[in-house]
Amino acid sequence: MNSRHQIFLAAIVAFVPLAVPTSAAAPPDGDKLNRQFDSTVRPFLKKYCLDCHGNEQPEAKLDLSAYSTAQDVATNHQ
Repeated sequence: MNSRHQIFLAAIVAFVPLAVPTSAAAPPDGDKLNRQFDSTVRPFLKKYCLDCHGNEQPEAKLDLSAYSTAQDVATNHQ
């Protein structure tokens, strides 16, 4: 695994707990999560990931273009 993949995984691991509410915690503010996702995660994916892991023939059959919102991450996390 190269450093780009490690950085991506670290970013997603850091973001997913914010997007997936637990029963003990209050649900996160969806608008705030979407703003954070748009300002942090989407630019990261675009810069470091989508060239190789986009719609057309994604490397390792990992298409990250499906994760365009915080809700997409939370829904497809499992």
